[in-house]
Order: sequence, then C-alpha cells, then structure tokens
Amino acid sequence: MEIHKRVTDTTGVVHRFVLDFELIFLNERKFHAIQSFIHNWWWFSIIYAFFYIILIFIGRAWMAKKDQKYELRTALVLWNASLTIFSLWGAFRCVPELINIVTQHGFMYSICDSKYKQGITGLWVCLFMASKVPETIDTLFIVLRRQELIFLHWYHHASVLVYCFYSYAFFASTGRWFVSMNYCVHTLMYCYFALRAARIRIPPFVQVFITLLQIVQMIAGCVVNVAAYNYKQKGYSCGTTDTNISLSLALYASFLQQMDSDMKDTGDVEMFDVDLSNTKENNAYTQTKDIDVISKSVVTKHTPWLEKYRPAKLDDIVGNEEAILRLAHFARQGNLPNIIISGPPGCGKTTSVLCLARQMLGDSFREAVLEMNASNDRGIDVVRTKIKMFAQAKVSLPKGRHKIIILDEADSMTEGAQQALRRTMELYSKTTRFALACNASDKIIEPIQSRCAMLRYSKLNDEQLLKRLMEIAKTEKVSFTSEGLEAIIFTAQGDMRQAINNLQSTVFGFGHVNSENVFKVCDEPHPILIRDMIEKCLKSDLDEAYKAMNHLWRLGYTAEDILSVIMRVTKTYPMSEFMQLEFIREIGLTYMRVSQGVESQLQLSSLLARLCEKANSTTH
Repeated sequence: MEIHKRVTDTTGVVHRFVLDFELIFLNERKFHAIQSFIHNWWWFSIIYAFFYIILIFIGRAWMAKKDQKYELRTALVLWNASLTIFSLWGAFRCVPELINIVTQHGFMYSICDSKYKQGITGLWVCLFMASKVPETIDTLFIVLRRQELIFLHWYHHASVLVYCFYSYAFFASTGRWFVSMNYCVHTLMYCYFALRAARIRIPPFVQVFITLLQIVQMIAGCVVNVAAYNYKQKGYSCGTTDTNISLSLALYASFLQQMDSDMKDTGDVEMFDVDLSNTKENNAYTQTKDIDVISKSVVTKHTPWLEKYRPAKLDDIVGNEEAILRLAHFARQGNLPNIIISGPPGCGKTTSVLCLARQMLGDSFREAVLEMNASNDRGIDVVRTKIKMFAQAKVSLPKGRHKIIILDEADSMTEGAQQALRRTMELYSKTTRFALACNASDKIIEPIQSRCAMLRYSKLNDEQLLKRLMEIAKTEKVSFTSEGLEAIIFTAQGDMRQAINNLQSTVFGFGHVNSENVFKVCDEPHPILIRDMIEKCLKSDLDEAYKAMNHLWRLGYTAEDILSVIMRVTKTYPMSEFMQLEFIREIGLTYMRVSQGVESQLQLSSLLARLCEKANSTTH
C-alpha cells in the first residue's frame, strides 16, 4: 500500500503520511456514490438497532441456561486495542483540521462549514458513523461474559447509532466538533479498557477523569445545539434543522437523566457502559462511552459580511423589484416552475432563489435543495451523477412542494451537459424544479429556455448600493467618509457582492473607509488621475496626458484596467455631449483592439493622441 507524505485536504489542512484508502473521498464519483447510498438507506440503522436490542435479551436468556461464562480476555484486549488505534488515527485526521479551521476562519465558520465532508477528514467522519455498528460488539462481550448489563449501555448504543446515521445522511456541519472530541475521548477510553482487560492496575482518578470528559462533551453539545437554534431564529444560514437539534437535545437530556438516576442509586457517578474488563475478582469498573452526537450549527462573528448580511427573505433583497414580485408570487402559490434568472454578477440572482426555496420549503430546505456552481461542475458526468442522484432521492416534503436544484453560472455548462440536463428536467418534472442563474441567457440552449420561465435582472443603481452599504456600516460601527462610500460604489459597478467585499476588506485592512484606502484595496487606477488625464486631452495637451497615462502604466495597471476606468469617468465628466460621444467612440474602438489581444502601451498612447485631436478639431 502506497504512503503519500503530504496531501492537502479540501479545507486546506495538510495531512502527512496518508494511505491510499484515505484518498477515496477525494474522488468525486466515489464520494457522491457513498453519500447517496447513506442518504437513501440510513433508515436501515433503525432496523439494525431493533434487532440489536432483541438479540441482547435473547443472548442473556441463552447465557442464563449455560453452566459457565466465557472468559474472552485475550479477545477483549485485542478488541479494545484495535478500537484505540482506530480512534487515535481518527483523532490525528480530524483534530488538526478542526484546529486549522478555527484558527484560520473562526469558531462560527467551524460549526457551519461543511466542506470537510469531502476529503480525508470527511472519510474519517464517515468511518466514525460506520463505527457505531461494530461498537455494538461491546455488548456481545458483556453478554457472553455474563456481566451486569445496565439500561444506559444498550440504550446509548442503539440511540446513538440511529442518530449518527440520520445526521450523516443529511450531513451535520457541526460534525467536525463532535467527531474530533469523540475520537479523542475514545482513544483514552479504549486504551483504558485494554489495559484493564490486560489486568494492569489503573489509578482510580483515570476513571473519574474520563467521566468528566464525557460530561464536558455533553455540555458542549448542548451549547452548540442551543447556539444553532438561536442563530436560526436570528435568520442566519445554519446547516441544521429544528428536528436535528430537538433529537440531539432529547438524547443529551435522556443520558443526563439516566446518569443522575444511576448516581442516586449507587452514590457515585456511573459511566455509560459496564467496563468490559470487569470480573468479580478485580472489582467492577464502569465503561466510559462518550456521546456520539453529530448535529449542525451556526454562524460566527468572523463570517464574511457577504454571508452575514445575505438576505434571508425575498422582502430583504435590494433592487429588481418586478422580478422579486414574481418570485414572491411563486412562493405564495407554492407551484414553482423551472426558471432562468439572467443578469450581471452581484445583482442577487442566486440569493433570490435561495430565499424563495427557504420560504417554500421551510425546515426541509437543507434536504430538498441542491446548490451547484456550474462553472466548476460543468461536464455531462455531473448531470448524470450528482444532479440525477439528487433528483432521484426521496425527500418528505409538504404537499405540492418540489425539490429545487440551483445551478449558478449555468451558461458555463457545456452543450452536452445542457442536453443531458434537458432530459433530466423532463424525467423528474413531477418531483424536482430547476433554477438556473446565468450572466448571458443566450448561452443556454433553446430547449432548456423553452421549458423555463425567464427572469431578467439588471445592475443595481448607486442609490441601492449606498443604502445597503450604509446599513452594514452602521451595524458594524464602521468609520467612513462619504467619499469612501462613493469610491466603493464606483469600483463595484452595480455589483452588490463586490461592494460588500470591498467595504469589509477596507475596514479590515485600514480600519477607516475613505477613497484613498478603498482604491488601495481594490487596486484600480484612481479616478482622480484619470480625470486629470481627460482634462489634459480636452486641452489638447498630449505630453501631460501621456505622463499621467505612463505613470499608471508603470504602477502595473493593464491597458484593460485603465480603459475601464477611463470609460466610467468619461461618462460623468462635464463636457459637451458631442465631445463625450466622440471620446466614448474612440475609447470603445481601443477597448476592442485590446480585447483582441493587442494590449500594449502603444494602444493607450494612440488613444490619447486621437482624443487630443478630437478636442483640438472641435475647438477650431
């Protein structure tokens, strides 16, 4: 088996000494096949848990009739040692990823982001879920060795097994916290059991320490779930459902109640499971089992403002009022057609579809919505696997509702992929609706266009951008000047996403938003320099205009960067309408030559010469 010395995971953490089998989740097809299988068959864990409980009591009745019990000490040592190695390996894979995410992105991101589900860490999260099945062998040892079997032992195994499969089927984003903590506690716990089974004396405080770790984890789990619920109530995007939170808290409550009951009965804190190394000769210890709860969660103060202030309702979206009214009508009627939303970047296309889906599907949003960026997943295989599997998946929804597949930048899909998508739209029209967001609708093939309602979005105007920026600045208590906000609006060019990112970048970079800081962050030619250059052209002063352009060129700006700002400044520069049209014409011709590949300083020099010539001929 080959060992890979350095492998970068999907979340950016670097794993050292990775074995071949650990790379399976880096394969898109295998990953989605496993995900789809678990999503469709997680309920089988309920049947397994049911038979597990039945077999426990059958086994105990059978052992009661036998004259002697089974010792199984060697098998017990090997079993606990193997689980120790497995847990330690899992901890080495999951804990560094958790630490990396917390230090790089903050606590909130660590419990909301679910990118880790694919990759090396994601594999070990999946193995953690799967390990709940073989862990029931713990009970087999207890039954065959004819030890006392407490209620909390088998109840814990059965309930956590079902809950872990359920949570993983709909992937809980907080899994990285619970799995990392559990792997660490499992490592200590199974090592303790292996040593006890080998009849090595362990100080009593170790048992108490493991029990305390278990209680701390339960408290941490409750805190995470309560936080998830609070963030959902505040309208933040949180990757968990109310059902998941309720089930998790119910499990914690039942475990704590049972532990409290056992403590009252015995006068001491009881652990979840009877120690498998326990015999009458060496006194009974109780086996520690931490609670394997994977729930979902929340948002943090370090979240990008773009996500923090992303509208959660259609009423909160800025601009394109007529299109938003149509979507609101679809939401009220509950019968969403296939739709294509066409418009420039940052005008709210994807956000409006997400708001619509959230309003229509409610708590089922997580399970019934698939969002993909077609510019990344653009091939025909994606349509035939990922999209088709989601369309085939069974999801319980309110009557009249449909699953929704959101394809962002759908105009980047290949023609073959679009043809396959057309067929998929036909086959699953009874259960699934498609929402395609694109910049240019003419790149969507006609058969798909004919099957969709078309919504066209336009760029946001300066007033709409300014209103939202002012709201964010006041909420975040940002220090700013009016010139600074004007500079952000100038650089955004009607793109709300760009405007918010530029605002946050300027605040984090300099702490104060003014025009100078904004243009340092955005790294665009300063419009004041461009304005000065145009003024020199109007005066037919080619030498001074060239000096201004040459200064910008030496700063590293490309011809396209300079021309873009020249065009925007010219549109608002106070000059005669005829002169303005002539300038725009010449700028447009130069932009065309540059876009064809002739990007050189000579083209810009030629432009300035022609502008000076136009100004001179008009003057005379």
